[in-house]
Amino acid sequence: MSVQRLVTQGGRVSYRARVKSHGREVATKCFERRADAVAWVSDQTRRIRTGDWVDPRRGRISMGLVADGWLDTRASVKRRTRETDLATWANYVQPTFGNRAIATITAAEVSEWQAALVASGLAPSTARRALAVIRAILDHAVADDRLTRNVASGRAPASWRDCRPGWGGIDARRGRGSGRGLHGATE
Repeated sequence: MSVQRLVTQGGRVSYRARVKSHGREVATKCFERRADAVAWVSDQTRRIRTGDWVDPRRGRISMGLVADGWLDTRASVKRRTRETDLATWANYVQPTFGNRAIATITAAEVSEWQAALVASGLAPSTARRALAVIRAILDHAVADDRLTRNVASGRAPASWRDCRPGWGGIDARRGRGSGRGLHGATE
């Protein structure tokens, strides 16, 4: 374990934590508290021992480059499916996440992005398709050891009935909706 105390010219104290594996430094991070630095080093060391560790530098690649690799792996699917995947990537995912480093994308951002797609008038089925594409791209990044987990995998897809106000769905069955069904009929 390597935690080094650093003092700036202004007298501010910080701690640099370094993790080594097989004689080389694999990760470095600075903390304001020594306890945080020690905990981080311990966690990283545990992950290295168990084989769960992913080099943080590999997550700095843009989502666009990962998507290119993912689209290349889609050669075995039918032509129309590849075209749909490419169009969904280009129209919905790429404008928001294309230039972002994949390690910086959070589950909350994916949820907000999908909600914004539906709120903008996009059909929920199209929003679900866009979510499926971002999930597949992030799954590709996990398989390529660029991420430890897929932040989009736990996100429930949008449902048409649950996205349109006054159209019944789950909330109506619980007594919180309008009571109208799919075509406006009373349930």
